[in-house]
Amino acid sequence: MYKTKLTIRSIFSLLIILSTACEDETIKVLTQAERDDIILQDYFTANQLSPTKTATGLYYEVLEEGQGSIPPSGTVISLDYEGKILYGDIFDSSFFRGEPIIVEQGTGRTVEEFDENGNPVFGTGGVIEGWREATQLMRIGDKFRIYIPSELAYGTRGNQGIPPSTILIFEIVLNETL
Repeated sequence: MYKTKLTIRSIFSLLIILSTACEDETIKVLTQAERDDIILQDYFTANQLSPTKTATGLYYEVLEEGQGSIPPSGTVISLDYEGKILYGDIFDSSFFRGEPIIVEQGTGRTVEEFDENGNPVFGTGGVIEGWREATQLMRIGDKFRIYIPSELAYGTRGNQGIPPSTILIFEIVLNETL
């Protein structure tokens, strides 16, 4: 299973950055994205993982390859997922509830229901940025594990029990288009 605590390596990495900055008499304040990346790199090393990194800092692993195509933007898709905090417990799971989430590909807007003509009725909510980005990489039937830096998740505000500046992990399955 995955290591569940920050290791000495991450703390040491942060200290090296700080001490190097002090030697140069210039202190570089790390951005949240830089801090998240140090923590994620340590997590990957400790757990012998080699996920792919996107330009935004999202990491993903393809756990199972589907046979379908990548749904185009604007398509309504059905996904199952399980989310947890990087070094913590599961906080949400459609697998457990037995109810997938329905979203519009590209925008991440959630579908609340379908009208009498079968057209989606969108709610006011949507998925986090890391999710929106990841689903655009997925084909029908794919199962991904994604590692979402805090700025692509809930940022400094947090959300319903998820602390601010928290890195999240999701396993996501793209079931089908609707």
